[in-house]
Amino acid sequence: MGKAQDKSLQAIVITLVMTATVFLGACRQIEESDNPVSNALTAVGATPPYTQKGSSVRLDRIQFDDIPVMRGLRLSTLRNESFSYDSNGVRLGRFVYRGEEDLRRVQDHYVTTMPLEPYGWTVAPRRDDRPDSLFFTKGREHCEIAVVAARRTAQKKGLTVTIVVETN
Repeated sequence: MGKAQDKSLQAIVITLVMTATVFLGACRQIEESDNPVSNALTAVGATPPYTQKGSSVRLDRIQFDDIPVMRGLRLSTLRNESFSYDSNGVRLGRFVYRGEEDLRRVQDHYVTTMPLEPYGWTVAPRRDDRPDSLFFTKGREHCEIAVVAARRTAQKKGLTVTIVVETN
C-alpha cells in the first residue's frame, strides 16, 4: 500500500469512528428523553411499592392473559408504546394496538368479551371526561380501553386501541 492509500484508509476509519460516536450519543439522548419505558413508573401511573432498594424494575412487552385481543389488531412496539410489569400481585400494562377494524365493532367486542369466563372483567360506568374509553374492573384492578379512529389520509386509516391495566 502506498502513502495515499494509507491516508485514505485512515480518513475512512476516523470518519466511521466519529459517525458511530455521534450516532450512539443521539440514541442515548432519545432513549433518555422520548422513551416512555425509561421514565419513572410513577410517570405512567404506578404507585409504590414498585422497586426494592438496589434492584431495578423490569418492564416487558408480555400481554396479559386476561385481556382479549381482537382479531385484526396488531400490537405496536414502536418507541416502546406497549409495555407490561407484573410482580408480587401488582400489574401495570399499556398495550397499543392498531388495525383497520370498525370502531363501533371493536367497542362492542370488548364490552361483550371482557366479562366472559376466561377474562372475568366487570363493565364499569363510562366517564364523561373520556368519551372514547371503556372501563372495566376486576378485584383491585382497573382496565381502560380507548378506541380512537386514526386521522384518515391516503396512507393512514384505521384505528388505535390503547389498553391500560393497573392494580390499585
